[in-house]
Amino acid sequence: MPKKKINTIQARVFKDDRGMVVFPASATLGLRLKAGNLKDFHIATLKPGAVRGNHAHPHHDEYLICIGDGAAVVVRQDGRNRTLRPRNAAVKIPKGMPHAVANRGRSDITVACFYGPSPRRLTRRREEIL
Repeated sequence: MPKKKINTIQARVFKDDRGMVVFPASATLGLRLKAGNLKDFHIATLKPGAVRGNHAHPHHDEYLICIGDGAAVVVRQDGRNRTLRPRNAAVKIPKGMPHAVANRGRSDITVACFYGPSPRRLTRRREEIL
């Protein structure tokens, strides 16, 4: 049986005072994601007190898998902010819903993010909620 080649592809990494975001698989890396019509996947770390997000995706559902004790997912629903506290759990954010993730704990948290099926290109609309 022929040996299969194992490739390493450098991920895009962005660091700032809130933590970092790693994009291991995206269209810009030339990878084809084989999980249905998955548009993008990235992993973020948030330091205590950090906030990421404050946006909405008009054409895509977003799924957040929050790992750690301090995660707070804030969504704007019916004109009011609603806070979810997923501890080692997943949250589905419906398309068009403004959202942000905050770390209200004492240690870093990790959030894996991916976008659900849509025939459209991935877009983001800035929405200040936190």
